[in-house]
Amino acid sequence: MVIPHALRLPLAPATCLFLLACGAPQPAAPSNETTKQPEPTPGPTVPAEPVGLRALLPGTIEAAAPAGELACSFSARNQTLLLARGDVDAVRPAEAVVRSDAGPVRLGRAGGFDAMIDGGTFQGEGITAQIALTGPAVQRGESPPRPATLTLDRPGAPPWRIAGEWTCGP
Repeated sequence: MVIPHALRLPLAPATCLFLLACGAPQPAAPSNETTKQPEPTPGPTVPAEPVGLRALLPGTIEAAAPAGELACSFSARNQTLLLARGDVDAVRPAEAVVRSDAGPVRLGRAGGFDAMIDGGTFQGEGITAQIALTGPAVQRGESPPRPATLTLDRPGAPPWRIAGEWTCGP
């Protein structure tokens, strides 16, 4: 199959990323040294994504179909990681979805749309996702994104955090 020249350049970065992601880390060579190495101090560095959490795809969103009139989403590195929907009347709990290795995971929280505008905690199926706003809106308009942090807690795993944006609106 011949790929047109106009498509080759845009495909090159994606191909490189794919090949890097598929490479397995090489084990370290055995050492006879018995000197103790200093342990690294924990820092703000986080992995690109936690084990088992993936970007939401249109098919994932359609399959999970969170209900509600209005929506909020958490995005980082140009990928949507959590989508939440809720009604203004707050009778029905807000619903959210994330995508794990096994597929879509539905989460929820008490209250409707108004309860999630300023972030909050969504729980379900062994996952707790907390959105914490970290600053004012970065743009003007009806639904400007706000800087936020997503913290994901799962049994048997350390909490995972990533900085991104929380956007709510119609």
